[in-house]
Amino acid sequence: MAVQLKVKNNIKKIRKQIDALHDRQLPFVTALALTRTAQAAQKKVQDDIPKHFKVTKKWWLKQQPTGIRIISAKKKDLTAWVYTDAYFAPLQEYGGQKTPHKGRALLIPSKNSPKYSRRSGGSAKVFKNKKTIFHNGSPFVETARGVKVLQRVGKRRYPLKVIYNVKRAAEVKPEFDFRETVKAQALASFEQEFWKAAARALKD
Repeated sequence: MAVQLKVKNNIKKIRKQIDALHDRQLPFVTALALTRTAQAAQKKVQDDIPKHFKVTKKWWLKQQPTGIRIISAKKKDLTAWVYTDAYFAPLQEYGGQKTPHKGRALLIPSKNSPKYSRRSGGSAKVFKNKKTIFHNGSPFVETARGVKVLQRVGKRRYPLKVIYNVKRAAEVKPEFDFRETVKAQALASFEQEFWKAAARALKD
């Protein structure tokens, strides 16, 4: 998933105000401003992610395979990109039906689930917990209301509470707001970054 930042009509308006810049300097200035704008948008998206998601791992860092990254603009290609290769990003951005990325089912936390079980990797901790009920060597229990993962409430075998509901698919509402965040930051940053780049070009 990616958002493109590209120079359009706004550069014509700015260009009239910079007679001191030679034509051959303008592509450099524009490319630098676009790249800096993309970096600002990248940081804004990264800063906002903890507001949208409950996470334990910083998957959005640029060094991660799922990180928020940029492609810099060049003098001969005045386009910058902000993107992520996270497989789950489009679904979180647009909403829709979620199916298992790996395995055959989804584990949907219930209202009784402990906080740690609702986050990425939390299910592994649940299954290692000796208080979780395993029937016939399996953590999944068939009930009248579907397949569940159950856990003891106290030290005894009963009563039990539902930790996860097991589903083949689930509906996901849009949460990410990636595109709008990038666009808003680009509109807020580009002109300022352009003039910074122009001042650098004039100084050099």
